[in-house]
Amino acid sequence: MKGIVKANLFMILVIMFSVFIPGVAGRALANLLGMYNYVAIAEYILFLLPALIYILISKESPKKVFSLNKISFVDILLSILVAFLARPLAGFLSGLTGLFFENPVEEAFEVLESMSFPTMLFAMAITPAICEEVVTRGIFLHGCKKTSTLVACLANGVVFCILHMDMQQSLYTFALGFIFAYMVRATNSIWSSVLCHFTFNSISVVTQQLLKLLSEEQLQEMMESAANSGNDVISVIASFIFAIPFTVGLVFVLLYMYKRNHKVKNPLNVNNLPVEKTDNNYFGFELTVKEGKGLAYLSFGLLISVYALIMLSTSG
Repeated sequence: MKGIVKANLFMILVIMFSVFIPGVAGRALANLLGMYNYVAIAEYILFLLPALIYILISKESPKKVFSLNKISFVDILLSILVAFLARPLAGFLSGLTGLFFENPVEEAFEVLESMSFPTMLFAMAITPAICEEVVTRGIFLHGCKKTSTLVACLANGVVFCILHMDMQQSLYTFALGFIFAYMVRATNSIWSSVLCHFTFNSISVVTQQLLKLLSEEQLQEMMESAANSGNDVISVIASFIFAIPFTVGLVFVLLYMYKRNHKVKNPLNVNNLPVEKTDNNYFGFELTVKEGKGLAYLSFGLLISVYALIMLSTSG
């Protein structure tokens, strides 16, 4: 079976599994383990367990599937920088979808706010950086190894969006999925996306912890100030303007990561100097699928259809 088809079918099973288990046994597990413990380990059951089963059945090399390669110190620093640069873009996209859908992340943080800082960091930053990366930037991205970087990143963005199963998070999770996948392609190491994912989520956890230091009166004043700040559309426009310079910086950093790890063909190489042949011409941005196009598109369409059916069946 073609790698990309296996990746799509695997994601279909993961999505169905992540819906079935909470629906059937979620309450029982929460009662047995306690709600906080269940929230902390849920992704290990829903995402990491299927990934390990996939490796056992496929007998593929975990190092190759999960891109468990060394990462340079410079790329470590750049990965952390990407997380900070991506925050304003994610904030804008979250605000944009927030005009039409409620934000479940805020509700989740309210449920978890009584957790200690280490526990919350583990549940909201460490766990997603391991479990979600193993599934999306591990198995799924490996399945797209014979596609161009652009196609792989676009597909990964869609899959990361689907994995969160929430329309309000759809745009910013798509953007993050694209960014994380591009980082793995750029560095040939999943550690870049793991570190970036962890840093990105940790910023929210640390912010939540800092808010705990404020008094109830101060928090109330902040909430009232935010509520009276003006029209939501105006706020989104303001966040868009604020995100522009950060997004420009983000693009430059990502392209630099790719360039320092790959010898990219120079379109202005008028002297025809020898360059290293890569799978792309311009930082991987070539819109091609090199493997099993028909089955690849069919299985990916099936994945999206399954997601759409689940969202329609759970809405309202």
